[in-house]
Amino acid sequence: MRLVEHYVSTQGEGPRVGILTQFVRFAGCNLKCPSWPCDSQFAIDPKLYREEQYSRQPWELAQDIEAKYKETGASNICFTGGEPFLQPHKELISLLQRLFDGPELPWTTEVFTNGTFEVPAEVFLMGTQLVMDWKLPGSGEKTWLNERSRNLVEMTKYGGVVKFTVADAEDFEVAMDVWNTVVKDSGVSVFVGPVWSDTWGATDIVELIKQYKVPWRLNIQVHQYIYGVNKRGT
Repeated sequence: MRLVEHYVSTQGEGPRVGILTQFVRFAGCNLKCPSWPCDSQFAIDPKLYREEQYSRQPWELAQDIEAKYKETGASNICFTGGEPFLQPHKELISLLQRLFDGPELPWTTEVFTNGTFEVPAEVFLMGTQLVMDWKLPGSGEKTWLNERSRNLVEMTKYGGVVKFTVADAEDFEVAMDVWNTVVKDSGVSVFVGPVWSDTWGATDIVELIKQYKVPWRLNIQVHQYIYGVNKRGT
């Protein structure tokens, strides 16, 4: 598996906001989101990550995770990227098995994914929380409705949340269409947050949530407020 960094910080997004978390960031992504700057561009652009990426076997990464737990007490593990499911699925499953079949430690695991790859059933069965970032037109990417809807079916059975990152009111309208078409009746929770911008942001989102009366939760990347915008390793 190819990594660009592994560090401990406060989870700033999704249902586990505020929890001390180990971030295992994999290298590479199949999406580019060309219309706004990704906050982990260093993990998705080969020109940036090639010089600093490093490899880990599942047993090595499991040891690294256990060492960081002993050092910091962080037992929530967030697999992110880039796109985690670009990594070999066999190795990802082996890593999870090593974590949960080893010494009894209070691990919780979550994966932040763009949802364009089918999530292996074993990931759900081992209790890993899926946070699926449903890209909107403001990102410059298509919505990948079929692929994400397929994962949504499994999330309905095993758990997980959908995350929308919206650039403007038009993006919010598309998110509403996705909500009404496939998400609303699934029972899966929705988190929605803004692209960092001086012209449109969290206040606008809250007003639209009120206008449309949707049960969505605001997602504002708390870590950015604590450590500053786009500071790595935090």
